[in-house]
Amino acid sequence: MKKLISIITSAYNEEGCIDELSRQLQAVFYENKMYDFEAIIIENVMLALHEAFPNLKCKPHSHTSSQISYMLKGKLRMRIGDEESVLSPGEIGYVPPNIEHSIESLDEYVLVLDIFSPPRPDISQRLDDLKEKGSSNPLF
Repeated sequence: MKKLISIITSAYNEEGCIDELSRQLQAVFYENKMYDFEAIIIENVMLALHEAFPNLKCKPHSHTSSQISYMLKGKLRMRIGDEESVLSPGEIGYVPPNIEHSIESLDEYVLVLDIFSPPRPDISQRLDDLKEKGSSNPLF
């Protein structure tokens, strides 16, 4: 995954870095045949590239993993505990372990890189199930 690290580093040195970072991350996920399943696990870290279509609401939930959400495209309302804010491209949200949180995409398509540590077992299991079924849609 040295390529992934070098992509993130080089994207910050370019004009339009968020668009470039988004494009290059999608390319890495496709190249590693992981984009359909939208996650890469490296030791104790899970990188998950998530999409949300306009006006999607996620019910409040919590998990034992720390989560960092890095916005690539669109705007996302994120509620973490009692705090709420709208994240735009280039902004980061941090969710501590076991804290209830939820998201809502606003009027546009959203692409976010979520980083979980440790990897979320529920996502890992869902990805394994999808691979066994041969499904490329993480929702089914």
